[in-house]
Amino acid sequence: MKKPLYLALALFAASALPGQAADPLPADKKKAIQEMIAVSNMKAALPQMIEQMSNQAQAAIRMQALQHIERDAKLNAEQKAAARQRVETELPLLMADMRNALNKANLPALMDEATFEIYGKHFETAEIRDITAFYRTPTGQKSLRLMPQISGESMRMVMGKVMPLVREQMRESAQRLQQKLDKPQS
Repeated sequence: MKKPLYLALALFAASALPGQAADPLPADKKKAIQEMIAVSNMKAALPQMIEQMSNQAQAAIRMQALQHIERDAKLNAEQKAAARQRVETELPLLMADMRNALNKANLPALMDEATFEIYGKHFETAEIRDITAFYRTPTGQKSLRLMPQISGESMRMVMGKVMPLVREQMRESAQRLQQKLDKPQS
């Protein structure tokens, strides 16, 4: 039963792997990004971001594991109930392991690295300074303060509408595949 949990976690983690590093940034652009990072206080949002990521990962892993159990034709109702209980017992331990791994990583440094690469790639130095100027305004500060919450709410809202459609499509696809597998080949 642990296999689906670890497989789901591995797939989730692999989806977050970074790409190749970009070329070194010019000094003025790097300085502008450093100032933006300082003004935006991005690192203060890390705990909230980690909590949201952990909650989303836990929900995704639980859903994958429970779907795997329900689709397993080899399990009877009693075995499925026991497997579901094992998921609920093991999942908090798995998530604690994930949080420990995240705590061991130097997330502030990783976040800086990602910010330099991403902003350096997509924005010119003057644009980064414009963003920084906005972040200095009361509205900019409010947007920074609320952005993790807004992003989380947006994701939950979208996923709440998308997941039923995805589940239905997966059911239809599984039925179609099962029909093909049940059909004798000619």
